[in-house]
Amino acid sequence: MAARRTAREKTAVEPSKRDEPRAFDIFAYVLEQGKTIPAEELARMPRDGAKNFDHYLDGSPKRL
Repeated sequence: MAARRTAREKTAVEPSKRDEPRAFDIFAYVLEQGKTIPAEELARMPRDGAKNFDHYLDGSPKRL
């Protein structure tokens, strides 16, 4: 009779096989979704979004 495996053993995957494809799939998904944004919406996005992220998030003063 074969030994029963636990739930953890059934779902265990080698770290290299578990992490790499998932990160790539998320990246590919984000790129594909970015292609669906209309040009007029992209033009409205702030060009300094990363620099002034806190300003757009909570109204902090803009950084120059």
